[in-house]
Amino acid sequence: MNLAVAYSVAVGSGAPLLLRVIAVDFSYYRGAVGIGVAVYEGDLRHVLRQSFTLSWASHKIAATCASRRCLMRAIETALRGFHVRERLEQGQIRSFLRLLRGRGLRVSYLLATKYTSVVISRIAQRGFHGINVIVYDELSGDEAVRAEEIKRGLKERRLSIIGEIRGKNYLVALSDIAAYLAALDNYLSKYPPDDEEGRRAEEMKEELIELLKPYNLELL
Repeated sequence: MNLAVAYSVAVGSGAPLLLRVIAVDFSYYRGAVGIGVAVYEGDLRHVLRQSFTLSWASHKIAATCASRRCLMRAIETALRGFHVRERLEQGQIRSFLRLLRGRGLRVSYLLATKYTSVVISRIAQRGFHGINVIVYDELSGDEAVRAEEIKRGLKERRLSIIGEIRGKNYLVALSDIAAYLAALDNYLSKYPPDDEEGRRAEEMKEELIELLKPYNLELL
C-alpha cells in the first residue's frame, strides 16, 4: 500500500494511521564527523495540514529575502522550502521549531552521535506500530555508505522501512542541527577547548544543546 492509498484509507475509515519519519543527516567540524537523527511521529491525516503551514512559512520568508534584495536566497527558499541550517540566526531556528508543534508530525526525539550503531540501537529500541519512512539530505561518498549501514541495521532488527525520501526539506532541518552538534562534540573529544578554536566550538555546542533540549535530545 503506497502513502497516497494509505492516506485515503485512513481518512475514509476515521481510524488513526500512525506515521514515523526517521530523518538522518551528517555534518562535519574541522574533520570531525557527526550523525544527527530527528524522529517525527504523528497521525498521517494531519501531516498534509502541517506541510501546508510550513510551505506557507517558507514563502513568507522568501518574500522577506526578496525585500532585502537577497534574490538568490529568495528563489532557493521559495522553490526548495525552508531548510534550517545550523548556522542560521537563532531567531529563525526558534521560529521554525515553533511551527513543528502543530497537529501533524511532531518531534519525538533527537539523536546526536558519531556512531551508526547507536542510531540503529536507539531507533530499534523504541517500539512503534505504524508506517516507517526514512529521509535523507543528498548523500555521497562516506555518507551514502553510512546511510546504507543504518538501513541495513534497521532491517536486521526487523524494522520495516516502506519509503525513502531524499533532498532538503523541513524534516531534515533538525537532523542537520543535531548532526552539527555531534560533530562539535566529536571534535571536542579529541581537542579540549584550550585555544580560541576549541572555546568557540564549546560555545556553539552549549548553544545547540540549549536550543534542542525541549526535543528529547540524546547526545551519545
